[in-house]
Amino acid sequence: PLTEEGAWKRIHKKLGKSRRLFEIKIDAKKKKLIWILDQKALEHEKAIAGKFLLVTTTNLEPKIVMKEYKNLQEVERCFDDLKNLLKLRPMYHQTDRRTKGHVFVCVLSLLLEKLMEKHTNTPFREIKDQLEPLRVNRIQVYGEEIYQRNSISAKADKVLTALGVERPPEVLVV
Repeated sequence: PLTEEGAWKRIHKKLGKSRRLFEIKIDAKKKKLIWILDQKALEHEKAIAGKFLLVTTTNLEPKIVMKEYKNLQEVERCFDDLKNLLKLRPMYHQTDRRTKGHVFVCVLSLLLEKLMEKHTNTPFREIKDQLEPLRVNRIQVYGEEIYQRNSISAKADKVLTALGVERPPEVLVV
């Protein structure tokens, strides 16, 4: 036979969090369950549905706090990129200074990646794929160093323009 305690457990399991919307009574002697919808609780739930509370210790405007909170997912994705795309791995540097330097270079790389994405409206992987074929060869001719680049594709040229980078000369004599 079902006990009153067992009945409460089943009610809590079935209703979950929505049980706060009901006033529930169990009459064990009559084996009856009486429930009444709590209109006040229902109205409160409707009023706050889809809303959440952000608490901060800063004096920022609420709109700015909300915007930055929503950017949190982007920040988390960036740290994932640091670990994966930029291959930030445990490095076995001999000094704290070198470790900090390594992390600084990785974070700087991430910053450049995000700025490139922002200025081109293109994911970094695509930017990288478009610029990857661009090469420069160093040639020694009669004691002079000559740098010669290969041709620039239309897509790579578009990326360079969007980033405000001048087209490198085809030949550079140093």
